[in-house]
Amino acid sequence: MAKPVCFFNLPSDVCSNIFTQWLDSKDFVKLDSAVANTHQRRLFLEMIQDPHFTLRGSDSLILASYLYWLSYRSLKVDKIVLVNSFLEDGDDNISKMDLSKLVSLSFNHGNGVRQKELTLFQRLLSFAMPVSDPYMKLFVRCGGLKHIDFGSEAHSSFGKIGMFCSKLQSIKAVHCKGLNDSAIENIAQHCRGNITTVILRACDDLTSASIIAIAENCPNLTHIELSYATTFRQRCLIQLASSCPKLTFINFEGLCNISDKVIATVAANCKQLTFFNIDFYTELRDNFPATMLDSSCEQLSNLTSINFEGLCNISDKVIATVAANCKQLTILNIDFYKGFSNGLDPVALKLIAETCVKVTDLVAPEFHYKVRQGKAQLQLKGAYTRQPKLRNILLYSPEQMTSLQASGCKYMNDDCIALIAPRYGSHLTTLLLAGCDFEGLCNISDKVIATVAANCKQLTFFNIDFYKGFSNGLDPVALKLIAESCVNIIDLVAPEFHYKVRQGKAQLQLKGAYTRLPKIRNILLNSPEQMTSLQASGCVYMNDDCIALIAPRYGSHLTTLLLAECEDITDAALAHIALHCPMLEHIDLSGCPVTDIGVSNLVRFCRHLHILYFEGLCNISDKVIAIVAVNCKQLTFFNIDYYKGMSHNGIDPVALKLIAESCVDVTDFVAPDFHYKVRQGKAQLQLKGVYTRLPKIRNILLNSPEQMTSLQASGCKYMNDDCIALVAPRYGANLTTLLLAGCEDITDAALAQIAQHCPMLEHIDLSGCPVTDIGVSNLVRFCRHILTLSLRKCYNLSKVAFLNVARHLFELEKLTLSHTSVCDSVLHELGANCPLLRELELTDCKLVTKAGVQLIITMIPNVICTHF
Repeated sequence: MAKPVCFFNLPSDVCSNIFTQWLDSKDFVKLDSAVANTHQRRLFLEMIQDPHFTLRGSDSLILASYLYWLSYRSLKVDKIVLVNSFLEDGDDNISKMDLSKLVSLSFNHGNGVRQKELTLFQRLLSFAMPVSDPYMKLFVRCGGLKHIDFGSEAHSSFGKIGMFCSKLQSIKAVHCKGLNDSAIENIAQHCRGNITTVILRACDDLTSASIIAIAENCPNLTHIELSYATTFRQRCLIQLASSCPKLTFINFEGLCNISDKVIATVAANCKQLTFFNIDFYTELRDNFPATMLDSSCEQLSNLTSINFEGLCNISDKVIATVAANCKQLTILNIDFYKGFSNGLDPVALKLIAETCVKVTDLVAPEFHYKVRQGKAQLQLKGAYTRQPKLRNILLYSPEQMTSLQASGCKYMNDDCIALIAPRYGSHLTTLLLAGCDFEGLCNISDKVIATVAANCKQLTFFNIDFYKGFSNGLDPVALKLIAESCVNIIDLVAPEFHYKVRQGKAQLQLKGAYTRLPKIRNILLNSPEQMTSLQASGCVYMNDDCIALIAPRYGSHLTTLLLAECEDITDAALAHIALHCPMLEHIDLSGCPVTDIGVSNLVRFCRHLHILYFEGLCNISDKVIAIVAVNCKQLTFFNIDYYKGMSHNGIDPVALKLIAESCVDVTDFVAPDFHYKVRQGKAQLQLKGVYTRLPKIRNILLNSPEQMTSLQASGCKYMNDDCIALVAPRYGANLTTLLLAGCEDITDAALAQIAQHCPMLEHIDLSGCPVTDIGVSNLVRFCRHILTLSLRKCYNLSKVAFLNVARHLFELEKLTLSHTSVCDSVLHELGANCPLLRELELTDCKLVTKAGVQLIITMIPNVICTHF
């Protein structure tokens, strides 16, 4: 089932070009006209023809000039937005006729338009005409109206619509100018007690009279938001809390004219309350919560969320009172309390954790305690939280804590770690200490690592990046301890390396480009012996001695070795790898000064290699390719781009042929002049160099696999008729795609070869080629299965060629004729003979008229035609 979408909230690929290209204000969009953009109109028609499609959302602008289109397309409407300010031609009024159409459309149409919500938005009634006709008809027909959103601007006439809102359930107004008490009072008096939700945010024209009317007429109210209003007095809020006992959600955020009495009234009457926000109250006294909660604990036992953020006149006694009475509490926000002394009272903090067992978030000035998926987490927030506060927080946190996030905490030191490790170590799985003192932890030493390793047996993630206290790299003993003791570790992030375990395989990544040799040796010597991957690309000081150190130690497990741009790696390192790493599968030697001898030695002994990166190697010749082809039968990816040692005529043809024939699993072979790839079992060849010379092109084409199905040579300056004469007989039986755009030496002779040898051709691009009517006519007579054809900027073609295209390619789906001499008669032939045509590009076709475009759209309704 298709999901209903908001008409003016389409995906970006549709919306980017649609709504900026309107021509006729009487048309709803160009997408439903003959002048639609190519790809977008097809998506648009498919979308609106779906039986489940509904215009919905506050951005669905139903303007006066579009009403006829809505009725014509029989579209379902979920919400109607009438916006005078968006009318075209400067018309700021909606006429009686337009509104009559809207009334008829919305309630009398055969499809039964579903109207659940009417949004009154921006000067809807700002025109000089009696409100009774036809708007009263519209509101009378809206007798089942359930929701009203007044938007950001209202009119005094809204006061009269209340009499038609007997089934209304919710009212919403956010920053609404002009909305006055009479409108709210009128609605409240006629709603018959059905209203359950009222949202009035920052509506400065409303006074206490509106709230009193709601309190007197809406006993079933459950949700009230009165945020940031300056005109509501405490007497109206007290009456609201007294008259609406079913309230479960109260948001009084930013109200500055009320006192503790309102809170006490809420506590005494709203027994079902679950959410209460009194953020930034300025008049609350220190004793109000304790007094209120002590006397009303039963009434407030259902509270699940409390927001006391920014209260400056209360102390930490409040926390103890909340903990003792609100057993169902899940969220407590007490951020930016000014009354706290040396951090939160430890007893109060412990009470929250032990008593409120359902708590998921406790937000305090110095920390954020949270529970996710049953796991307790503690995040220290203050960069400059002092030592005594840290100790209090750490000592009184729940013992089952699994995560400590202290990144950026300046005063976190060895003593703090020594305090938490024995206490929480058995459960701790995450410890974040990165970036303390902004540039790194400067007050701790390697001893911390040993302490963590000894106590945190279940540790899975450990970040100690940018430690200043480490001497010559991490203490090798400590590093080894982490790997051996914390058997569940999956990430250990240190200044010089990142050790990680993925799918049971240990990997080591050296991070610092300028990590010195002693540090590298320490890291390599103390890494786990079962390491399977070493990533050292860009490590300037990685050399042959380091490889001699790791190859015997990790060789039996090593499968991945990345050494790109390591300029001190020579043939000696490759000899060690060849001797000790028989299971190696992936190696990157890009930019290394290795030679034919070293590479030959490597591939002869490492027979499991299937990914090779030799990009930019300047000391080897094309003989290496033949050696790789003979020895690496499992090869899937081979990159030898930008080889300086290749001969003038490109890669050795024999070597190229060997790769294709011997390495049957190869999916990518990247060379300086081409990219050979296999996708979904189909071989494709892309010529990369615009100025690739003819001898190189001939070598590449002659030695490519015979099962090649695609040749992409667009922009190849030296591709000519002789090359096509070479390709067509050899690959023609399998060739389905041939892209020759911009090849200025392709003429009718090449098209004759294609027509003779490529009967299964489906996609061909001849854009910019100097072909004539004879060549194109010959091509389409013999290649009848063409689905996509581009003749863009083929200036030598006339009406004859285009008519032959229309009369022979019955399976054609996409045709590009931009910047050609095509005319209306050709469009008639296309409409008559090509029923599967979906895309037709006619940009800058001077002889094509709007009538011709309209004709082909009439004949092929689903075609997307571009004509500018």
